[in-house]
Amino acid sequence: MLAHNIYINLDLEAPTLSLQKRKAFVGFGNNCNMIKGLIKRRFWWTISEELTEDCVFVWTQIKINKIYERQEKTLFNLIDPPRK
Repeated sequence: MLAHNIYINLDLEAPTLSLQKRKAFVGFGNNCNMIKGLIKRRFWWTISEELTEDCVFVWTQIKINKIYERQEKTLFNLIDPPRK
């Protein structure tokens, strides 16, 4: 007979999670309803109604230059600089 024994130690203190919710901005178009639905399923994400500086994820149909300007320089950008 095969038995599965599961033991959970209930004496342990619950870990304190210092999880900050991440902000996402989803613009109109380009499957925005699907993206909003996917983000809403993740408890660590919140959807922002307007584009702010603390938005970590931005999904838009149009290119917003302000977003590209605030991105950090990465090794990829230094090797192959973006074309203007």
